Amino acid sequence: MRKPEPNEVLQQAFPGIPPEEAQLLIASWKTRSFPTGAVVCQEGAVETCFYIILKGEVRVTKQITSEEVRLLNQLYAGDFFGEMALIHDTPRTATVAAVMPTEVLEIN
Repeated sequence: MRKPEPNEVLQQAFPGIPPEEAQLLIASWKTRSFPTGAVVCQEGAVETCFYIILKGEVRVTKQITSEEVRLLNQLYAGDFFGEMALIHDTPRTATVAAVMPTEVLEIN
């Protein structure tokens, strides 16, 4: 599978974003890689990053009870998560972990 270009990824996450704003975001992000099983963001942690998946796959889970962890979603290249960190200074509401080697764009 072809890795999407930065402008393609931004258009998918933010449809209609003006080119000058897209360039500002591109200038402020960094690329990060996570091995299989690595936690990208942890439920309960206060973090400030927004992520767009370039390649790979992540699993989004929520601790329901001390015994139950519920799968909320599977996300793939082009999908994004962590957007609430850009809006509110509150803890993460779910854990996101790599299902396979995964590369993301991280916007802080």
